[in-house]
Amino acid sequence: MTASSSPIDPTDPTIRTLLLQITATARAQPNETAAEYAARFQSATAEWAAFVPRDHEERWIAAQIVSTRQAAFDTLARAMDTGSPAESVRIRNGHAGMIRTMERLMRMLTELRKRPAETLVEAPAVTVEPIPPLRPRVAEERPVPAVAGRKAKPEPPMKTPREMTDEELATALAKVKREFLVALTDNTDPRHREAVAYLPELIPGVTVPAHFLEDRPPEAA
Repeated sequence: MTASSSPIDPTDPTIRTLLLQITATARAQPNETAAEYAARFQSATAEWAAFVPRDHEERWIAAQIVSTRQAAFDTLARAMDTGSPAESVRIRNGHAGMIRTMERLMRMLTELRKRPAETLVEAPAVTVEPIPPLRPRVAEERPVPAVAGRKAKPEPPMKTPREMTDEELATALAKVKREFLVALTDNTDPRHREAVAYLPELIPGVTVPAHFLEDRPPEAA
């Protein structure tokens, strides 16, 4: 496509998508009619075409410039409508950021236009089937934090050994052994003495002195 040819091809899906995105950046008014939308689409298209982009790179940058300009105008209108001075300042700061973005884009377009015609690249014409959008991730269930005044959900009562299955009983015994092994190494642990009493179950052949279990000093030899 040369600089003298029309940059608008209604059958090009890339151009059509760009124009739809440009139009979307100018917010529709409440109860906008079909004629009003057509006028808004035509206005955005004319503004974009005025840049006379030569290939898909220049078309994309020009679309960003027009979109940013329209969004900046909309931001100014919202700043005028708000009754809050603090909110107005926040919105105007956003407008200033948009203007800086637009200026950078215009510099980019200026650099692109320096390319010789033989280096221009068109987007390849491809036909693909639409890809369905990705399904949203399933949110992981997280424990609900306790709220003042709300009763915590009661935990189910523990099963007695007779009520446990062989697998549940083996799991429970393994847990007790792990806890007792930890308590054995810390004499400040509230389960330390209980763990010592259980020591023969952990290590067969080991005996525990009676005076330790009765909490009295050993008799003098």
